[in-house]
Amino acid sequence: MARDLARDPRIRAQISLILEADQSLAAASLSRQFGPLIRDPCLRYPSHRPMVAVIDGLDEGCSVDLLKLLRDGTPSLPQSFRLFIASREMESIELYLSKSAHVHLETIDLGASTNLRDIRTYILRGCRGIAEMHDLGEGWPGEELMDRLFGMAGGLFQWASVVLQALELSYDPNTELSSLLAGLRTGLGAEEKMDEIYSKILQACDWNSLGFKRDYGLVMGAILALKSPLSSSALQMLHARIPNISKLLSRLGALLTGWRRPNQPVRILHLSLRDFLTARTPSSAPFYICEKDHSQRLGLLTLAFLNENLEHDTPGVGYLDLDSLGIPAVSKNQISEELWYACEFWTAHVLEFEAPAPSELVELLRDFLSARLISWVEVCTSVDIFRGFQRVRTWIQSTLHEDIGLMDGEFDSRLGDALVDISERLSYMDRREEALLAIQEAVALYRQLANDRPAAFNPDLAMSLNNLSVRLSDLGQREDAFTADKEAVTLYRQLANDRPAAFNPDLAMSLNNLSKSLSDLGQREDALAAIREAVALYRQLANGRPAAFNPDLATSLNNLSTELSELGQREDALVAIREAVALRRQLANDRPAAFNPGLAMSLNTLSNGLSSLGQREDAFAAIREAVALYRQLANDRPAAFNPDLATSLNNLSTELSELGQREEALAAIREAVALRRQLANDRPAAFNPALADSLNNLSTRLSDLGQREDGLAAIREAVVLRRQLAMDCPAAFNHYLAQSLYNLSLYLSALDHREEALAAAKEAVALRRPLANDIPAVFKSRLANSLRRLSNSLRDLGYEEEAAAAKEEADMLDSPETPGT
Repeated sequence: MARDLARDPRIRAQISLILEADQSLAAASLSRQFGPLIRDPCLRYPSHRPMVAVIDGLDEGCSVDLLKLLRDGTPSLPQSFRLFIASREMESIELYLSKSAHVHLETIDLGASTNLRDIRTYILRGCRGIAEMHDLGEGWPGEELMDRLFGMAGGLFQWASVVLQALELSYDPNTELSSLLAGLRTGLGAEEKMDEIYSKILQACDWNSLGFKRDYGLVMGAILALKSPLSSSALQMLHARIPNISKLLSRLGALLTGWRRPNQPVRILHLSLRDFLTARTPSSAPFYICEKDHSQRLGLLTLAFLNENLEHDTPGVGYLDLDSLGIPAVSKNQISEELWYACEFWTAHVLEFEAPAPSELVELLRDFLSARLISWVEVCTSVDIFRGFQRVRTWIQSTLHEDIGLMDGEFDSRLGDALVDISERLSYMDRREEALLAIQEAVALYRQLANDRPAAFNPDLAMSLNNLSVRLSDLGQREDAFTADKEAVTLYRQLANDRPAAFNPDLAMSLNNLSKSLSDLGQREDALAAIREAVALYRQLANGRPAAFNPDLATSLNNLSTELSELGQREDALVAIREAVALRRQLANDRPAAFNPGLAMSLNTLSNGLSSLGQREDAFAAIREAVALYRQLANDRPAAFNPDLATSLNNLSTELSELGQREEALAAIREAVALRRQLANDRPAAFNPALADSLNNLSTRLSDLGQREDGLAAIREAVVLRRQLAMDCPAAFNHYLAQSLYNLSLYLSALDHREEALAAAKEAVALRRPLANDIPAVFKSRLANSLRRLSNSLRDLGYEEEAAAAKEEADMLDSPETPGT
């Protein structure tokens, strides 16, 4: 659908930019692709003409995810957009779509005059083509046979299609037609009619030939059991013992599509054929297919194929042994169709085996796990997505428990190391969900190993937990990230007590991460304590080995500055960030590619620190340098650095505004909002907090330029986002919600919405009171300002006595703050 929408050059340009910025979208789930590739381009560039997309045969490929998307996603498309869907009746389709107001269901009456007229035209044209192909004369097959053919079709196009294809492939169409029509019953329902014609065609095959009977079972069984259709050439490669699959397929051509061309996927003509062959045909019939048996056979076949053909020179194999970052992109065209099918679906087939599993499978698995597993993970992740191994592992443990030696400690350790590596690489590529899955599997492996041998594997468990916390944090899963961090610190503290020289660096790293997790949950005092300990450890390490540990010291100093600032210790925060910038500037001078990102981050933090102390010009210079660095980084790797670019643009807007450059400030914050809205569309849990922050600032910039209505719209959206965030984690987000409510009250009052302004002011005061009690250095002045706002709102509505009381309380606290603080 996105490809068809891309015929509009504007939409094509936007989709191209989105895919360049986030390459993981190409292989993402439908629900994740829908927003950026379908909905957003359609909303941004609405068509003035009706836009119609057709989905034919929904019953042949529908999933719960797709049905939910059709139900919940399509109402967000422009009103000019229409979806036309054809499908057989199915319970799941009825369940998900029938009650939706935007879905209009129409059932086709096979006996309606319009349908009968259409099928007569279809049959006439089909017969005309067959007559021309076989030199049967213009009037073939004659009025009587034509009427019988038309009458037996009963308005069912699929029946007519099967018969016409059988006639086209036959040696003698006259005899074939008479044979097919002979004995057919009238008055049958659609399903019975299809079963009858399928049976007629199959019974005409040469079942006395042992070779045909054997090969029919293998090939038709494979076609039905495949998880994704394969071409005849790929089927031939997987079934090397069948002498000529193309010849066999031509014998069954009336029931198949795609068999005429060697590289085209072979499919059954209609889903009803699968039901007929696997469910409605007696098992004694020669053409009966047991789909599960053939799926298991394909499991053995694909596993054997991987053992024989997944080599060290296969594209995508071997990059885990290299020092390079990221994951090389490999096109499916670079490896054979049958090899990719084996990579993609061997697990799905093998998991259908139940105990006791055949010895052949055990031996194939033994070879694969010992020599091919890591290569398989590499190829899958390069070509498509990371495919976890946990389901197969669980299946092996439950089904092949007597052969548990397939996965010993050495195997688990080797796989764990590979999973940690691939998680890091996936994170580098901004494939965050896959990175999380990989590190979760690594943690599960190391936890089991550490249970058996803690002395040997607790360091690996702690390391993987540390990485898990980062991956969880990247996706906005704050509570789970904190849990992982806490466990990692506990393990590293115990290890460092016994061997400080070996494990103090790891303890410092985990304390740094724990501090961030605590801060994300609003536990600022504990966050400061953790980062102070990390800085102390890194300073000691850097004194002894500056080249090795100065980068880590700079990171922890940056985070220390942030935590000090959050607690109102602004001068100390500035001292810490100045030291971090000095360290990182020296590092970036020597190795800019490695350390420019860190320098940009610290310049951003430095700008905040300078601004908080009123040093506006210096703050502006620092943030301008940060934006320049991040823009260069984002040009090269947008998926990785667009979030940081958006943050620096957000702060640049604030500094421009403070210096009176209001138009430039508005341009910067508009760019930040655009970047963050796109990020939040894809990963709301991770980026909604940042989007709310930028919307809050956008409202202030718009108001500064007199665009009050637009400013009000922006702050309303910020309040909605922050209210939801504060509901989930009040300790972390209540003060942000109070900030937006303060601004909302201000802008409502300016537009004479007095009652709403008063309600927002009251809520802001209620939120800031406990914050001022807990951290007076930061929030006492903000409470004072909220009280003054409340006083003004009360006075606007004539509540003079309450207004005076609020103002008196404010005067006792502190001086006012400016909008947006």
